Amino acid sequence: MKKLISIFLIVLTLSVLSIKKSNAQLNGTFVGAKVGFLLSQKFVFGLFGDFALTPNFGIEPGIDATAYSDNKDRTIIRLSMEANGRYSFPFQGKTFEGFAIAGPAYVIDRTTGETYGASSDKQFFRINLGGGITFNNRSEGQILTGVKVNFDIGQNGSDVQIFVGYRYFL
Repeated sequence: MKKLISIFLIVLTLSVLSIKKSNAQLNGTFVGAKVGFLLSQKFVFGLFGDFALTPNFGIEPGIDATAYSDNKDRTIIRLSMEANGRYSFPFQGKTFEGFAIAGPAYVIDRTTGETYGASSDKQFFRINLGGGITFNNRSEGQILTGVKVNFDIGQNGSDVQIFVGYRYFL
């Protein structure tokens, strides 16, 4: 499984580097941070990039992190490494635009506290679907807000994330 994670991260890094190189003429590279709340009552913090392939479509890799305790006094730290596609819907003459995102994610749940000093990992994939609005889309700094539904593959569940973020043009 560690080889799979390593290969996934190498491919993601090479993809981002090649997109960045081909992206110079499109002027659409952003980095950002977001904070969110899951409907399962957990806070989420994340970092993301937005690399344009066309004026309306781009790749949005990112990582989300959350930590919570379950009813067995265990602490669970969840990292979700995402590779979303993003399609923007600009409105002519307006300073905001809609967007839709979709893509896969690789999730690692690190559980501690089962016994003294012991920890365990659970790994799985998920599919993300969502959308939102980016405000002030003509400036270097942009506020965005949206909703994302996470469908866990091979697990019994899904979750909804409501988020607000800030992205900065590079």
